Amino acid sequence: MLRDARWGISWGLWIATGFSIIVIALAGFRGSTDYPDLGLTTPVIVALYYALAVVGGSVLGLLRPFTRSKLGGFIVGSFIGIIVYGGAGFMIKGVTLMMAPVALILGIAIGGTFGYQTVSKRSKRGAA
Repeated sequence: MLRDARWGISWGLWIATGFSIIVIALAGFRGSTDYPDLGLTTPVIVALYYALAVVGGSVLGLLRPFTRSKLGGFIVGSFIGIIVYGGAGFMIKGVTLMMAPVALILGIAIGGTFGYQTVSKRSKRGAA
């Protein structure tokens, strides 16, 4: 179980690193690390990415046994997507009327698709 948790957290950290590189590059292009409309700065956004990476990655590790099928990958990906998008929304805006529906839609659409695609690719490599 600890091995699965480490595996999941490492996935999360790699994803957080990729998004952090993007947000740092955008701040460089913009010439500012401030996002006044959101009330955030680039360092806060990067910290948010890594905090959610540890949470989402831990859940991924715990649910790893369920990712052996495409349906399982979709469900696990959706669940983690909902956690990550809901957590980000809460940390940025607090509780709002639209937070839950947006987290559900984005979590299922993006997280579910990512989970499904990841299992599909793994299945194809294993079948070859």
